[in-house]
Amino acid sequence: SGTAPTTLKYFNMSSQEQPIDRTIIEANLHRYIDHTCLKPDARPDDIIRLIDEAKRHGFKAVCINSSYIEFANKTMMDGSEELEEDLGQKAAHCEEEPLLLCATVGFPLGACMTEVKVEEARQCISAGA
Repeated sequence: SGTAPTTLKYFNMSSQEQPIDRTIIEANLHRYIDHTCLKPDARPDDIIRLIDEAKRHGFKAVCINSSYIEFANKTMMDGSEELEEDLGQKAAHCEEEPLLLCATVGFPLGACMTEVKVEEARQCISAGA
């Protein structure tokens, strides 16, 4: 008939089929998106733009290289009030579910020692991830 079904099915960890209302997924899809900038030559203005876009669209998180976590955390804290004034209702929704800061560890190859990854993760958490 050419129309999409209003109910999707998925399997949870126990392999039991459960229906899901497609309209709920579509209405909240933005809350499942991690907006990402992992290019090795990313600059501070790339990170600022990434955060701004993520806030404007109500995304769940921004995912960046660990070297920018402290900068991104400060940027997110400093710019939140102005963005809320600009966006009105959308910003209020984002306030209920704040934008998360996600860091890559051992990226891109993951070929470093476990102890190095653990320390990198600790430092990312300390910096605000």
